[in-house]
Amino acid sequence: MSRQREERARLARRQAQLVAALVSGGDPPADLNSENLEAASRSIALKRLREVQRAWPGLCRTLEPGLEARFVAYALEQPPPAAGAMADALAFAHCLRRQGALPGPAKTELMAFQVRWKIRDGHPVPRRGAARRIATLRCLLFKLP
Repeated sequence: MSRQREERARLARRQAQLVAALVSGGDPPADLNSENLEAASRSIALKRLREVQRAWPGLCRTLEPGLEARFVAYALEQPPPAAGAMADALAFAHCLRRQGALPGPAKTELMAFQVRWKIRDGHPVPRRGAARRIATLRCLLFKLP
């Protein structure tokens, strides 16, 4: 039984290493074909991009041209958030903002999101009443995002 348990543990470590390599640029298992791994990673990044485009089309329109290249570069370094495509889009926008690469219309789109929504447990939840007015003032006064 102990040999079987050791084999399962070894397989679990290899699977975790493969997943890390595919979604966040981790070191791949040594015997894996690097070209196939790169193709699979890029395919996963493009799938994430399609999900982000469906979740937040307004943001994606403001980031054209060059959205695909920028998102793929981001996705190859950042694992997908557990909260889904909207959280992924928001994290991507904040990443671009930190890099100083978020254009004016995208900043406006991000500001509008921050006024309408708050993040609770990783998921967007609509702001209501006074909370929405306060978020609007905060964005205007502090020039957020």
